[in-house]
Formats: sequence, structure tokens, C-alpha cells
Amino acid sequence: MRSKQSLNRHSLVLVGAGHSNIALIQRFAMDPLDGVRLVVINPGSTAPYSGMLPGFLAGQYSASDMFIDIAALCRQAGARFIRGSLEQVDAASRILNIRHQALPVGE
Repeated sequence: MRSKQSLNRHSLVLVGAGHSNIALIQRFAMDPLDGVRLVVINPGSTAPYSGMLPGFLAGQYSASDMFIDIAALCRQAGARFIRGSLEQVDAASRILNIRHQALPVGE
């Protein structure tokens, strides 16, 4: 029996966790694409949702309310989350060079 990972023929790599990428991760969680492995690269495990900024400035939300847990969203979608920054793409070799971030204790 082949593993789930061996059935993936393609990888879809998302760099950063902006609005569009978050929407795609959520969509992937609800309806994954057959044969596609989703990979998300982001410097932190959380990302601010700028749509809540006006409410935060008006005192309706706390600073912590503005952040989305990207790592948890990726787990929910079955995506691989890489905490780091994309530094270089070698298209010919199909290699991504990623600078990993140090993880604080407890994260």
C-alpha cells in the first residue's frame, strides 16, 4: 500500500500568509485537490488579519484577536507548514532555499 505522501504528484507552495493564501488554505481544508500537496512557508506561526485593523483601532478587538493561527490552519488542511523565509528559488533544480526561524520554547 502506498503512503498518502507518495500519491501526491504535485506540490503547491504558498509563500506568506496574506488574505489570498489564507483563503486558499481554508478552501483546501474543505475540498483538497487530489494529487496535490499544499506547502505553506511563513516566518511566523501566526499572521495578522488586516481586515480587523479598523476594529482594533476603534477598540472593538484586542491585538491578539487580529491574528490567525496559520500553523493550526495548515494542520486542519493537511498542509505542510514551514516556519521560515523563502530566500531563493532554483527553478531548474526545483529547489527552494528557506531560512528557518528559531522556535521559541513552548511553540
